[in-house]
Amino acid sequence: MSVHTCDGRYHFKNGKVWKAPTEKIQSDGRRSLSIGFSVCRIEEHVSGDAGPRIAAALNHVEFGDPLPKEPST
Repeated sequence: MSVHTCDGRYHFKNGKVWKAPTEKIQSDGRRSLSIGFSVCRIEEHVSGDAGPRIAAALNHVEFGDPLPKEPST
């Protein structure tokens, strides 16, 4: 079982790319929480690594995470 934190990052699970929930703590100590949601579904005819690669690309754009290396051919 994988556990995702409330950091708003993207991940791939069960054929879908998901955006994790986010939790923000205000300066006065109040907390706000946004729910996670499905971003897209990966169809069977698409390459097997498409879901994780899409999640990685979205994390790269939104959070500056490094992109995974392209596989050698």
